[in-house]
Amino acid sequence: MHRIFKTLPFLGLFVVLQTVLAVAQNTPAPNRAHIVDMPLADVISWFEQQNDVIVRVDDVPTHTAVRATTVDFGNPEFLIWLRQKFDVEYYQHGRTIYLNSGKENTNRVVYLEYLTVEDVRTLLTGYEIHSSTPISGQNSLDGKNEEVVILTGPDSYIEISEALIARAERERAVPPIRVSVMRAGIRTGETRINQNIEPEQAEASQINAEEE
Repeated sequence: MHRIFKTLPFLGLFVVLQTVLAVAQNTPAPNRAHIVDMPLADVISWFEQQNDVIVRVDDVPTHTAVRATTVDFGNPEFLIWLRQKFDVEYYQHGRTIYLNSGKENTNRVVYLEYLTVEDVRTLLTGYEIHSSTPISGQNSLDGKNEEVVILTGPDSYIEISEALIARAERERAVPPIRVSVMRAGIRTGETRINQNIEPEQAEASQINAEEE
């Protein structure tokens, strides 16, 4: 079951006091706090507040106590700490971070016909998708001249990533076409679009497409 944690007043007061002291001493405000015997759920809540993100938790023992340790609440420093300390896997999509125990994680092999592994890394980064298990790649095992990427994570992460990869593959497979922009019968310019754009998106009444 997914949960969204709320604000933690006491830890907030502790860090605020640290910040006030840092300002008084003309030093940078800290991004770290010393935690003493506090539920992991509350620590995650403070991370949310500090980074303006939404954390959704699935199958993670958030009742576990965090005892006598200093925590860096930066992103991704805090997520790396979670993984190392509590074996928590994660992926981030935009402002939402999904935490899980990794028990339900699966591996998915995606064959690339037009993209490269580096293309996929750039693609996912562009959509602000980051995972605790980075994608890996290799040449196709069946002798074909193509690459494959291996995605590791929960079903939701794999579905989002696969959909973006599939769309990028389709766009790479179809060469763009040159279109002339017509207004009142006068050619006013030229641009290039992908052939798989829906007709209504192209405002067919105003453009006259000519294949190269």
